[in-house]
Amino acid sequence: MLSQILREIEQNEGAISLAKLSQKLMIQTSTLEGMLQTLIGMGRIKVDNVESVGACIPGGCASCNSDQQCPLVVHLPKTYSVVKRN
Repeated sequence: MLSQILREIEQNEGAISLAKLSQKLMIQTSTLEGMLQTLIGMGRIKVDNVESVGACIPGGCASCNSDQQCPLVVHLPKTYSVVKRN
């Protein structure tokens, strides 16, 4: 199954999200996450982006005065790609 996951990521144009990979392979995301962590640990794939862009300052900002669930922080899905070997 790990080789099938690798193949699917390689065949994708650029990085692929967990949701898209899960849908293509017809595997539950929770199961797939464990397999992806194994491939990351083996150095075969990498996470390409961070989960959020921007951050609230401690105590909040003038916009909402809260540092929880800030509407100004964009939450991006993780994407994965194959690590190129030399």
